[in-house]
Amino acid sequence: MFKIQKADGQAQLVKCAEDGGIERTYPLVERSLQNGFGTIEIRYCDNIVLHFMRRIGCFFTSGLFFDLGCSDDFDQWLDTAKTIWPTIRNDIYALNGLTERQYDNLMEEISPAILAECPKLRFVSTITVMPKRPKPSGPSSSSTPSSVPSSPEGLYNWLHSLRTDGLPKFARCYTAMNAVKDINDISEAFLTETWPVSYAVAFFPAEKFCDSFEEFSEENGHTKERLTLARRSKKCWILQRGPAGSNWTYEAADKQWADDGKGIKLNFSMDEEFEGCLAEEDDDDAMEGMDEQGDLADEEAEDVDMWESDSNDADLPD
Repeated sequence: MFKIQKADGQAQLVKCAEDGGIERTYPLVERSLQNGFGTIEIRYCDNIVLHFMRRIGCFFTSGLFFDLGCSDDFDQWLDTAKTIWPTIRNDIYALNGLTERQYDNLMEEISPAILAECPKLRFVSTITVMPKRPKPSGPSSSSTPSSVPSSPEGLYNWLHSLRTDGLPKFARCYTAMNAVKDINDISEAFLTETWPVSYAVAFFPAEKFCDSFEEFSEENGHTKERLTLARRSKKCWILQRGPAGSNWTYEAADKQWADDGKGIKLNFSMDEEFEGCLAEEDDDDAMEGMDEQGDLADEEAEDVDMWESDSNDADLPD
């Protein structure tokens, strides 16, 4: 695992030892990574970091697990997420730790259909967000339509959008709310759907709401699908839609999606200085210097032992 953090006034790339300690530290401008890395934790961001992320973007094409992490200062987190999003969105297959506040702000700042803009996305893990059927809009509706859906509505829209490859989507939701009405609304809408979609949602309600749900199995004769709600354990329920006989409980509730590709995690703490991600005119020379130094260092093979691909570097498979 690698971390990007600030030390001695500049961005540093830290190679972590197996025990979590620091094995080696290098200025980020020295050279590019080889393909043997697994996860990069971003704890500091400036223009040099952004340029570095673009340089290693080719390593994410096989799939990227994006852990949204946390921050003591939400503005820091949001600025970084917004800025690196165009570089990574086409390769994201899994989003982890999406909170309602994060989701709402990403939809407002980037796109109301932000999840749909990730063509490879198959799995989303959320905290305090459950899929919720959007309220109908029109002359007979008392609600005022909004260009930006709520985060529960956004998750619902993503689950009910078609994938070009037909593969099912998965969500793992941890919620403190009573979602009985939301599940009933999804069930009611299913009976009148005219096109098939496949998904499974594993949700973990607060303990006081765990016994509030009732198992069911509905069939849509037009799409030839079933929608089922089943209790998997004391704390977990599975809502699944797809062809009769399909079973995606493992993917929704248990699968370790981080094992399928490389990872990026955002993690900002108050004790680490943040300089923002907006480019300044005087950063151009620094980024040009990074290109020159990186190319030179790639040629100096005798001094790149920390950049060689080996099993110790890759905590996720290539």
